[in-house]
Amino acid sequence: MYNGMRKREWLLVTVLSGCYLATWIGGWVSHAREIETRAWRTWNDATSRNREMERLAAASQPHHGPIELCKGGPHTGVGWCFPILPGVLVADSYYTVGPLWAAGGVKLVLFYGFGSTELVTIFGWVS
Repeated sequence: MYNGMRKREWLLVTVLSGCYLATWIGGWVSHAREIETRAWRTWNDATSRNREMERLAAASQPHHGPIELCKGGPHTGVGWCFPILPGVLVADSYYTVGPLWAAGGVKLVLFYGFGSTELVTIFGWVS
């Protein structure tokens, strides 16, 4: 009986460790990819808006101050990340679309195997 209990405990620890490791690695990669996708979408929308405003300004001659964006695209990153439960991470991440268009901070992130979503920002910053 004692030996059987040890095997069950070992199996439980192994499965839980695997879940935490999968959450840590998979969640980090997924969260970084999700932030990058969102930042590129925002950067592309702003670039399109700048082009449209330039076109409209050229036709009617008003002054147009374009949205200032990062050259070559947005900057994103995940500074650190660790699992607190299987499927739930605490992550410090950021994105920068332009000098006055950025945000970041510490967030709770839900990782669901093939993607992730930010649940709540614990504390953050906006530029």
